[in-house]
Amino acid sequence: MKQKSLLLLLAAALVFSLIGCGADDANTKTQTSETEHTADVVVIGAGGAGLAAAVSAHQNGASVIVIEKMPFVGGNTIICGAAYNAVDPSRQGPQGIEDSVDKHFQQTYEGGDKLGKPEMIRTLVENAYPAIEWLESMDMEFKPEVFTVLGGLWPRAHKPVKPLGTGFIDTYMNYISKNDNIEIMVDTKGLALTTDGNRITGVRAEGPAGPVNLNAGKGVVITTGGIHGANRLGGNALPDITVFGRIAGKSAATAK
Repeated sequence: MKQKSLLLLLAAALVFSLIGCGADDANTKTQTSETEHTADVVVIGAGGAGLAAAVSAHQNGASVIVIEKMPFVGGNTIICGAAYNAVDPSRQGPQGIEDSVDKHFQQTYEGGDKLGKPEMIRTLVENAYPAIEWLESMDMEFKPEVFTVLGGLWPRAHKPVKPLGTGFIDTYMNYISKNDNIEIMVDTKGLALTTDGNRITGVRAEGPAGPVNLNAGKGVVITTGGIHGANRLGGNALPDITVFGRIAGKSAATAK
């Protein structure tokens, strides 16, 4: 009798182990299933730069997919000091501060040990205040007075009302939540750019459910925390990568 009970117990254990194996196989298939997505623009990295690029592209008529390897958006921006340098007569004037775009250019160039590309610095300083107006048009708030940020050379830093970099991220996410054809995929790590000859056509990534192929009809924007990330994705053999290199540090890259 004891032997019969033992055999029944072993048989039951075998059945449950086989059922468990079947479940594991099914889960494995789910985890490795490949998905495909298509948009006009694919952005790699959902920090401040990536979300700004995504919103701007969408406002200019593009459908956009943003991928982010972390389980949340924000990147470094969400925890940064958030001071934003721009020539702003409406705030600087009442404080008795004289400033100019040319002064901003020269101080940025010299502050970066003259390693920055002058044409890139010129683009930065000439568009700094229009970008503040753009952010304010989406209801982001800055404090009424400017100051000299630590490491800065002139009182032109704007402080968001919200703490750290949350004001920037909240502004972008509020826009994204209210609009169609702009999507964020978290827990999705960019692995490589896909190409057709010398043309960049998309991104190969890894998501929580397995491989992800993202097709970009018009372009890929890489905002992965520095040019090291861009090189890892793009390699050195892709001539269509435009690098926005050192301005006062290291920035991102855009793959056209």
